[in-house]
Amino acid sequence: MNHYETRTARLLKQLWDCLPHVVHVTTETVVFAIIGVVLLNAIYGFFRSEWPESYTSLDNRVEHQYRSNPVRTVVGFRGLPVALTVMLISEMIDRADGDAIVGTAGMIASYLLLTSGRAIYDVLKKPRHPNFKFIVLHHFGQTLIVVLFTWFGLIGHDLWGSWIPRGEEFAIAILAGAFASVMAIWARSWLTAVKMPFPELVRELKEDIGVDQLDYAFIRSGNIDRSGNLGCLVQAVLLAEAQQRPAWFRKLETFIGKLGRPGTFGVAQVSSDRPISDEKSIDLLIQQLTAGAGFEFQNMDFHSGEVRDMLMDHNPDQEHVERILTYFHGLRSHGLYPYPDAHR
Repeated sequence: MNHYETRTARLLKQLWDCLPHVVHVTTETVVFAIIGVVLLNAIYGFFRSEWPESYTSLDNRVEHQYRSNPVRTVVGFRGLPVALTVMLISEMIDRADGDAIVGTAGMIASYLLLTSGRAIYDVLKKPRHPNFKFIVLHHFGQTLIVVLFTWFGLIGHDLWGSWIPRGEEFAIAILAGAFASVMAIWARSWLTAVKMPFPELVRELKEDIGVDQLDYAFIRSGNIDRSGNLGCLVQAVLLAEAQQRPAWFRKLETFIGKLGRPGTFGVAQVSSDRPISDEKSIDLLIQQLTAGAGFEFQNMDFHSGEVRDMLMDHNPDQEHVERILTYFHGLRSHGLYPYPDAHR
């Protein structure tokens, strides 16, 4: 007996030893499943994904890496952590004489309910997001990916689970790791990742949008407003949309739209019954902004409530409106507009 063991700890241990074996197995299965949920939430808590309005964000270089390529996003970000966590937790449950399949299923089901399930519930609440059908489809696809890599994790448990170190010390290390993961999420909420400098962020997003599309937006908006305010606002909208939906995701939306599903399309993410080109989306965006503006762009104070009301008519999402205005004022203050002087 450990010399430093307290009387309370000895009593609890005696009580635990008196419980039936089925209680031991069930308790250990549930505990390890909960640890698995905590670990998964810790891993994905490092990345900031705002659902349902934003598919991905782009504030720092880490987020740029995992959003820039669909394979990297699916395998490296969404799948591999699930497979490794399932492999570890199922092995721990197996060693505790628990049911690895039941424990893993409970872990993944709980995790999906807390993430994708909650996001689907939020987006289905009225008033619904205008693109709610595609968002639900997106989460359904994410769920299938998680289930697929859960299966890979169980296969990994059968093939390589014996390589995981044994012993009570390792189980304690797993518990300590789960605790450390929770503390890491808490710490990150206070000490966030170093943000990309604004000019670098704009440069990355401009590459995502494309030079031809930005030139087109500059010319079309300049034909209407010579002051450049409309053009700067259009570019701000394009940057805000590209931050949330990278080019590969926009292509996926276009592909699904060809199957007959209405949605938002193009670099400007304009609603349409069928897919439209980037240039057409920019034309429609300019039409919507000019039609909704009860003011002259060249004489307008863009800190006013009238501008926010116009943008809310375009997209009734307060956070997205603030994001657009942040880009608008940032482009001006950093000398990144007019566009042709900034991107060559």
